Amino acid sequence: MKRNIRFNTAKVVMAALSLGAMTTACTDWDDHYDANSTVSGSATSTLWENISSNSNLSEFAALAKKGGYDQILSNSQTYTVWAPENSTFDYETLSNMDVATLKKQFLQNHIAHFNYPASGTMEEKVFMINEKMNLFKGSGSYTMADVNVSTPNVQSSNGILHLLGGKLNFNFNVLETFKDTSYPIDSISAYFAKYDEREVDLNNSVKGPVIDGEITYLDSVMYEYNSLVRSLNAYIEYEDSNYTMVVPTNDAWDKQMAVLKDQFTYIPKYQYFTELPQTLTNADATANKRTAEFDYEYMTDSMTHRFLCYPLIYNNNLYANGPLNTLQTGQTLVTDSLYSTRDLKMYSEDAADFFEGAQRVERSNGAIWITDSLRIKPWLLKPDYKIQTEYTGYMANSFDAITSGIRVPGSQKNPNIEGRVSNGRYLEARPTRSSGNPEIDYYLRSVFKGTYAVYVCVVPSDIDTTTYNPSLKPNRFQVVIGKHNEDGVYKEETLPGNMGNRYCENDPSKVDTLYVGDVDFPVTTYGLSDTEKDIYPYIRIKGRVSGTGSNYDRTLRIDFIRLIPKELDDYIKANPGYKWEDETLK
Repeated sequence: MKRNIRFNTAKVVMAALSLGAMTTACTDWDDHYDANSTVSGSATSTLWENISSNSNLSEFAALAKKGGYDQILSNSQTYTVWAPENSTFDYETLSNMDVATLKKQFLQNHIAHFNYPASGTMEEKVFMINEKMNLFKGSGSYTMADVNVSTPNVQSSNGILHLLGGKLNFNFNVLETFKDTSYPIDSISAYFAKYDEREVDLNNSVKGPVIDGEITYLDSVMYEYNSLVRSLNAYIEYEDSNYTMVVPTNDAWDKQMAVLKDQFTYIPKYQYFTELPQTLTNADATANKRTAEFDYEYMTDSMTHRFLCYPLIYNNNLYANGPLNTLQTGQTLVTDSLYSTRDLKMYSEDAADFFEGAQRVERSNGAIWITDSLRIKPWLLKPDYKIQTEYTGYMANSFDAITSGIRVPGSQKNPNIEGRVSNGRYLEARPTRSSGNPEIDYYLRSVFKGTYAVYVCVVPSDIDTTTYNPSLKPNRFQVVIGKHNEDGVYKEETLPGNMGNRYCENDPSKVDTLYVGDVDFPVTTYGLSDTEKDIYPYIRIKGRVSGTGSNYDRTLRIDFIRLIPKELDDYIKANPGYKWEDETLK
């Protein structure tokens, strides 16, 4: 769906003329009503002639002429005009508007294609040429969008004129909210305005001759769109859509920006490897090291703004978002979950908090919620990161290991083993020699600056009844994090482990999720993707069985690795009933 604006080489034909929703068929004049004889006007005169000659419409006429509608209402196309009489609206404010806003919010809001007579008992939905819908109704006396029609049915050669006892309100849609000056929302409005675009619609434009190798157009059709709205997978500019948007005031916007800017701390240079070495001191590591440079200020600004927008817009037509249709100011939202257009999911507690204290404002295609505070928990914009290790294609490297993804069908899962294997699969890393210790490494592709709690889920050897092992042994391993310091250079840190001495051991009687320690990332690497570069931190799981290893199993079986923001991890422990993810993903 496009907004088309047609330009002609001779002169510009106003964009709005092609926009009206033409849902009402043309009607024959005499079949529906008699011309009004109590007001000056001539059926042989154009709409513009009847408007400009009426002393009660001099203010409307002046505004119409400023917007170029003296010409439009003089041509042969058929229109209906609802014109407010003098002193029934704020003429001075409108006369000081820029022409584009005057046309969109006032002139085009009072004009529709085709004839709409006031006759008998009626209730007609009328789409104005700015695409807004108003209700024209009555029986003997009539109203347009609840504004009284003071004089109906002034016959004109190219349509009908109705005089109104006031101005029709311009019903902003959700996107047009950013042009509404009623609220202190300049910050978010300015950000969205940066992405307003205009392009030639090649399919609907009429090509002209090729001049100097360039195609010219006899009749160019332009379409306008907002590229940010598209990237957010939202269609909040379309009148036939149904959306909810939470709109932060300037103060709320600035506060959330400050929080996110710390989360998105990028630096000018990052070290990376063409191939991840086993240790940073390996002889070949120097040859593998590279440095990538970034516009870190741009990255911080871009990511901060984008993430701030991710939880703001909701499609009301999604089943989960249905309660937003009826939620009113002061009510508590009751829902299991909400999905933003960027697939950010909030469960009941977070969803209710997000709308608390906000004010609902109706829009022509949904509603906005003006808020002085974005009540969003920090981890919703700093999500946890889970590695399903069986997908070996995401592995950074492995050493002294034969790796494979192992499937555990439900029918073969050992009923004596507590817990479940996520996705029904896990990674098996067998040593290449009898005394070997396998190592598996994964890049951490979605971490932000800040502290994470690290978990490793270990699967016992007899998870499958077909490979039952009565001499069950635990694993013994270490977890090492390779991360960039403030200078962009890799440093490694061995986590404390669940045994308290930098070693980890699992309980072989269950699928055991081990908390192995916290790690603090001093810089952000999220978003630094490149097809030829792996500019990420990494995690190593290193088998640590010494000697004969008779008390431990050297084969590692890892279900998943998970990094949870420390704030979220602490909140979960303090609030056991808190729902923050789909139960099937645990």
